[in-house]
Amino acid sequence: MLRGVVAALTPGVASASAQAVTCGVSGPNRDPGGGTTTVGLNMQTGPYQDCANVVWLSAGTQVWYWCYDNNEYGNTWTYGRAIIGGRDYYGWVLDAKLDDGGSYWHC
Repeated sequence: MLRGVVAALTPGVASASAQAVTCGVSGPNRDPGGGTTTVGLNMQTGPYQDCANVVWLSAGTQVWYWCYDNNEYGNTWTYGRAIIGGRDYYGWVLDAKLDDGGSYWHC
């Protein structure tokens, strides 16, 4: 498992407790279900918007769930697989952007 840390800072804004985000992580395949994206968005390499993009998911894209996790900002993200153009992509999708709220199985 590859791990990376990226500082989440806004230029010009001082923060007494700047939080770091963890990217490049995966989760175990625990969930037999899936759902669809409600809007177009990027699948990420970790459960944060600051993580690198894996692939663009158009609205209505099927995502096969593996598990979910909470990030340090209190948001839940689902790790899973999407098939785009016949190719498998794995990454994290914000649960609020999935039609059923994402996976029910914690990573």
